[in-house]
Amino acid sequence: MEYPYREKFLSWAKDVKHYRESTVMLYDYTVNSFYNYFYSQSEHGNDIRLVRPQDITNYLVNIQEQHHIVANTANKYYFHLKKYFTFLYSNHLIDEYPLIDLKTYKVNKYTNITLGWQQYLPEIFKIAELSDDAKLELFLISQNIEPKGLLNITFGQLQNFNTENTEILLNNIEVKPDNYFVFSLKNDPEKPLNSLNSLLMRVRPDEEILNMTLAPSKLRQSYIYNYLLTNKDKSEIELLDHLHLSIKSLVYYRQNLLNIDFNNFVYETPKEK
Repeated sequence: MEYPYREKFLSWAKDVKHYRESTVMLYDYTVNSFYNYFYSQSEHGNDIRLVRPQDITNYLVNIQEQHHIVANTANKYYFHLKKYFTFLYSNHLIDEYPLIDLKTYKVNKYTNITLGWQQYLPEIFKIAELSDDAKLELFLISQNIEPKGLLNITFGQLQNFNTENTEILLNNIEVKPDNYFVFSLKNDPEKPLNSLNSLLMRVRPDEEILNMTLAPSKLRQSYIYNYLLTNKDKSEIELLDHLHLSIKSLVYYRQNLLNIDFNNFVYETPKEK
C-alpha cells in the first residue's frame, strides 16, 4: 500500500531539498515500510493523521527484533521518518507532529573513545610500567593541546602548565633539558618526531596497560566530549573558543553525547610482579 502524499514528499525531497537520488530512495523505502506496519497494527485504518509517538516507537522496536539491526541503524530509520513527518507538518498535512517527544537510541559503544581518564591522571602518572611518552601524551591532551601541536612541545614548556598534575607528572618521568622536545627522535632529542603515527607506535604497548586507545586523535575527541559533559554552564561562545571548534562541529559533538554510549575509563591498580 502506498503511503499518503508519497509523490509530494518525494518531489519535495528531490526538487526542494535537493537530496541525492540514493537518499530519496532510502526515505521512500523507510516511510513505506513504516506505513505498512502502521496499517497492519492500527485499529483506526490508514489515516496518517492518527500516527502517534508510540506507533513509531513500536515500529523501531519491531524492525530491530525482526531484522536484528543495531541501534545505530534504527536511528537512521528514525531520521528518515523524521524527514517525512516534518514535511507533512510543515505543509499542514497533519495537525500533530508525532516525533516531538521521541529520542534516538543510544548506539553501541565507541570502543576507540574512552571518557573520564582525566580524573585519574595522578594515579596514571605513578604507574611505573607506563612509558613516559604515554604519560606526557595524556597530560598534554588534558591541557587542551591539539594533536597537531603535540610534537612541538619542549620540556621547558611543561612548566607553563601550572596545574597540580604538572608536578605529579614531572616527579614520575625522566625530565630532560628544556630545549629537548617532549616527543623527540631517539638519536637526536633536539629534533621532534616526524609524525603522530610514530608517537602512536611508541605508545601501543601502553594501550594494553590502560585498556584504552592512545591514538592522539581519539584522545582529543575524548577530551572534547569530557569537557562538554563537565562544563554545561559554559556559553556556546566560550565552548567554541576553548575547544577551537566550528558551530557545525560543536553541534556534531553535542549530538553524539546524546546518541552514543561511550566507554568509561576504569582505573585498575597495577598488579605487583
